[in-house]
Amino acid sequence: MYRAVPTLTDGDAHLTDAKQVIPYDNDSMVTARRNAAVLAAAGEDLAVAYAAGREVFVLLPVNANAMATKESATCMVECLRKLPPICAKAAVLHIFDLPARLTLDVLDNAIIPLLFIIDKFVIEPPLGLGDYTNIATCNAHGVVYDMDEADHDQAGLKSVWARAAPRRLAIFVQNATDEATLAQAERYECRGIDGALFGELLDEIGPRVTATDLGRPARR
Repeated sequence: MYRAVPTLTDGDAHLTDAKQVIPYDNDSMVTARRNAAVLAAAGEDLAVAYAAGREVFVLLPVNANAMATKESATCMVECLRKLPPICAKAAVLHIFDLPARLTLDVLDNAIIPLLFIIDKFVIEPPLGLGDYTNIATCNAHGVVYDMDEADHDQAGLKSVWARAAPRRLAIFVQNATDEATLAQAERYECRGIDGALFGELLDEIGPRVTATDLGRPARR
């Protein structure tokens, strides 16, 4: 599985990752338009990868605030409808920037309109969420833990695993930078892990790779 990582050069600033490129600045429609542009580009790249015989899955970022109003949600849904058909099969939505009070109504509003096009999704829980019942109830495939976030460390990953495992939620670790995090992720049977530990960002969606392809011994 790969992850779409948008980049943007704005003047002297070089922004990398969805949280920087698709922020919420109190205007859901602006966020939706930016998010739609990222999804469109990633969808085209996924179609190119499949045309080249690279049958992979890709995480596509969705800022939950882009679904906050009827107008912005419509923008997002229209964008997804225009994505290449392969996205319905091979894309997984990564829903982030959710509010601290994560009710089923909040999740339904952010997710349900999108599921008619792409029905696989993972959720990045808001900081401090102690119970993943609602995440499991809405049939998320798993949860995301971003090591770049403040106060996110290996102890935090253990806490996420303790909440996710009883709910049978897979864990996807993002932005790992050290071998200790990799070892811990493998110990907790995390479904995916990415980050600078594995090298520079790729310009295109590559073929499936194994630990051996990355010059790493396969762990048991």
